[in-house]
Amino acid sequence: MSQDWQDPYADDEEPQNAAAPDPVPVEPEVSPDVSLFEPEPAEKEEPFILESFTPPTQAESARRFGLGWAAGVAFSSAIAFMVFLGWLVDLLIGTSPWGIVAGVVIGAAIGFFELFRISSRIFPKSSAPRVNPLLAPHDHEDRP
Repeated sequence: MSQDWQDPYADDEEPQNAAAPDPVPVEPEVSPDVSLFEPEPAEKEEPFILESFTPPTQAESARRFGLGWAAGVAFSSAIAFMVFLGWLVDLLIGTSPWGIVAGVVIGAAIGFFELFRISSRIFPKSSAPRVNPLLAPHDHEDRP
């Protein structure tokens, strides 16, 4: 660099040996009735409804378990059977791989139908709670 070069921003620089002022801590504004260590007071506690619940018997649990297995077996076997039929169609007609593709699609449709049919027997509508636990108590009130 040349000796006559001058920094155009030299006048804007702060002196390096001047001590920076200490920052003043700012206290957050806290209302006197709120404490950091105590829980907030509850504004209004909504009442909740206790309903009697009887757990299913061991026989009912075994029935539901069996129906769950039956739903899984029905779904997978419907797909496997229809894929096998599609494979046979591909061998006889020579439409490879469209018979297998059609077998997967039709088998999945049959499997889902059986899955929903069996799963509706696992949890009948009579076992559902009468009150929806996700709704607030005032949502159950009758409105004019």
